[in-house]
Amino acid sequence: MRSLFLTFFGLLLTLTTTAQVNVLAEKTEETWAAHFEILKDKGYPVNQILKDSTLPFSKPHEITDFSNTDYYWVRLKAANTSRYPEKYYVFAFPNLHNTLYYFDREKKRWRSRESGFAVADSMRSPGNIPYTFLDRKPETFFLKLRFSDLRGSNSSINIGVAFRKAAPIDLKEEKILRYWTATMAIIAIFFLYNTYIYFLFKDKAYLYYLLILAGAMLYITTYSGFIDVVWNARYFTASLSAPGLYTFSLNIIMMQLAIIMIITGLVQYCRTYLETATLLPKWDRIILNCNRALVSLLTVSTFLTASGIAYTYKYSNYITNLLVVVILFIIFYIGFLSWKKGLKQAKYFLIANSLPMVIVLIITVFFMVNITNRGPEFLPNLAVVLQAITLAVALVARVNVIKDDLKAKEIEAERLKLENDQILLKSQLITVENQYVNAQMVIAQAEKDKLQEELDHNQRELVSTTMYVYQKNEMLAELKKQISGLTSDNKETLKQIKSTIQNNLYMDADWDKFRIHFEKVNPQFFEDLLSKHPNLTQNEIRLSAYFHLNLTVKEIATLLNIDPESVRKAKTRMNKKMNL
Repeated sequence: MRSLFLTFFGLLLTLTTTAQVNVLAEKTEETWAAHFEILKDKGYPVNQILKDSTLPFSKPHEITDFSNTDYYWVRLKAANTSRYPEKYYVFAFPNLHNTLYYFDREKKRWRSRESGFAVADSMRSPGNIPYTFLDRKPETFFLKLRFSDLRGSNSSINIGVAFRKAAPIDLKEEKILRYWTATMAIIAIFFLYNTYIYFLFKDKAYLYYLLILAGAMLYITTYSGFIDVVWNARYFTASLSAPGLYTFSLNIIMMQLAIIMIITGLVQYCRTYLETATLLPKWDRIILNCNRALVSLLTVSTFLTASGIAYTYKYSNYITNLLVVVILFIIFYIGFLSWKKGLKQAKYFLIANSLPMVIVLIITVFFMVNITNRGPEFLPNLAVVLQAITLAVALVARVNVIKDDLKAKEIEAERLKLENDQILLKSQLITVENQYVNAQMVIAQAEKDKLQEELDHNQRELVSTTMYVYQKNEMLAELKKQISGLTSDNKETLKQIKSTIQNNLYMDADWDKFRIHFEKVNPQFFEDLLSKHPNLTQNEIRLSAYFHLNLTVKEIATLLNIDPESVRKAKTRMNKKMNL
């Protein structure tokens, strides 16, 4: 009878206990505890919390007063449905600094473990505390939640406890680590290669591309939460307001810096790649001012929040994301305008930025409406990898366009050089021709001088010959006159002398000699004269030659050994023949 009573009492105790146990669903990855009790800490020792069942734990309720509250205690029981050991993560909200106390059945003693934003541990997601259920037996847990960081908050909070299966979380963490490693490796390869290209070409577009890659690596690291893992103080300040708990940590500060690096790099990359300062000065100023506004907003908001002056991150986040969206749309629109203006590399810029910018816009819009969630885990990795690849391809395309332009300019330069060479050759040819002409002119002048000298010589010789003939005939005429006045007995001899003198006065030899010298000085004179006046006699031709030499009538009369009056008459007859 006694054994039956004990069995019934044990069964009743089991049913009563089981009613307060949180049974973890086998097919559910996360189970929020429905049965737990809370207690405001009043400086209780840990041993008293763990062993004193008379402490006034109560059902959970909304907590609104944080002025005199440093800690709250949570007591609950949970049991796994699996008969085999299974690992879980115990998560309690708020997850600033939580300590889990559990009983180690193997070592027969209570143990503790901490987690949360203010705890430096290896957990990427703060607040997850690992625990392994050995069997189906219910386990008792105590949680100490720190609330001192929420002093000054004007909102309320409800404590929550969840049991998360470790396998999916660990698998997810492994995937995140693998994706992060792969992403960082890809970006690092692009970074190192394009660093070499930058130092090779000194092109600013490559420098801004490197800034984008550096910002992308930092953003992926902060987005994955790895900064918090290695930093001892995981947050600077916290704020409790609808719809939840907001913390501001070094991870967020570095994320803000990464956003500045990426957006500034994109803006400067766009300006350099599309030459907006020259082609689109108006839009160049607009995008620069938007970028300055974004940098100023992030800098001021980060300073105010991190210093604790005012928690502005929650509110500035909307404006920041909106500015990012506006800047991305402006960048894309500038690419479209550049393409419309006929810039060759603009189409590569548009193609390269289309898909990555769509993904970035999706992420940005997601954070605008879901500020408390981490968002899609792998989209940022995909976005930065695509951005790295497509921008690199765009740079290669830009280099090819520049090469084509340089090649065209080189061809144009070669053509201009050829034209210049032809002009120079022509100039040299003209110079040579001028030199040849000058030489010919010098030679002609020399020949002219020589001919002039010969002409002068012949002229002098002609004059000399004419004077000689003139003097000879004058002497012969005088001699004839003297002989005519002589009286001699030998009249026959005198007659012969007079006949000889008369013959000498009309010898053709003197005329022939005169004609030779005259033709040297006046070539073609006689031919032209006879061609125009073929009916002239030999004496008239001789008379024309004498008149051409500007000899006087008296001088001609002497040369011809006739009276001057006869010369005048002969000239008159000759002029009539010549119609002068």
